[in-house]
Parts: sequence; structure tokens; C-alpha cells
Amino acid sequence: MRRFGIVLLGCLMNVIAVAQEIKVTSGFVKDSVAIGEPVSYFLTARYPESVMALFPDSTYKFAPFEFSRKEFFPTKTTHGISYDSAVYTLSTFEIDPTQYL
Repeated sequence: MRRFGIVLLGCLMNVIAVAQEIKVTSGFVKDSVAIGEPVSYFLTARYPESVMALFPDSTYKFAPFEFSRKEFFPTKTTHGISYDSAVYTLSTFEIDPTQYL
């Protein structure tokens, strides 16, 4: 079975909003995937408690990947800093050797 590499632009993104730091981290759990094979993609956010974070759901366009499911973990807040995370299960049927999300 031929495997394809996955490249993610913006694996780590730092955003400064209203003088408060918001840190978003994301990436694939594996560096390659076979056609049609499920692959996990994680997304985390650390932000001030006063900010509202919204994560993509099943209506988001994950192209060229196809959405299978999302596992969301409850928000944890400590000392005014909230932390959210989710794991998306995606698959691809494209044959391009490098694909971007």
C-alpha cells in the first residue's frame, strides 16, 4: 500500500489579541497516511478565560480530507487561563504525494 506524506502549514500559530495571548497548536499524529486510512489531527487552544473559543465542526471544509468524527475534551480553566482540545479523524482519497489542510 502506497503511503503519502502530509504537510501542515501553520502547525504552530501564535496570535496576540487585545494584549492577551492566545496560543493555537495543531498537527497530524502521523507523518504519512495511506489512501482511505483514517488519520488523527489534533487542535488545541490556550487562551484567557474571558475569550470564547470555537473549534471547527463537521460542517467545516477539511478538503482534500474527509471528516469522519470529532472527539472534544471539556474546557479546563486554571488561574484564568482556559485550555481546549479536540481530535479530528480524517481520511483522504487523493493521490497527491503532499497534501495540505
